[in-house]
Amino acid sequence: MAPPKFLKGVVVEAWYRQAGHCGHCGKNLSWSRRGRSGEPNSWQPHDRDPNGTDLLRNCVLLCTDGQNCHLNIGHDGDWQSSPMVL
Repeated sequence: MAPPKFLKGVVVEAWYRQAGHCGHCGKNLSWSRRGRSGEPNSWQPHDRDPNGTDLLRNCVLLCTDGQNCHLNIGHDGDWQSSPMVL
């Protein structure tokens, strides 16, 4: 498994910037559910630009339950034109 793209400090900054909400749908996220999938309020950090840097400006937190913005917007959707709550 590849190491995480974003260091914990960058993810923490993104968490505060987004006030603990999904960067696409605005759903409340739970810090303790980071890196999980399918659980209530679970989420993953995702890169806005897959070829971009590991800095805060490229990091967005997306939900992985219910609407699953991480999968549907981050991977399968047109994330470049999707509105982000940022």
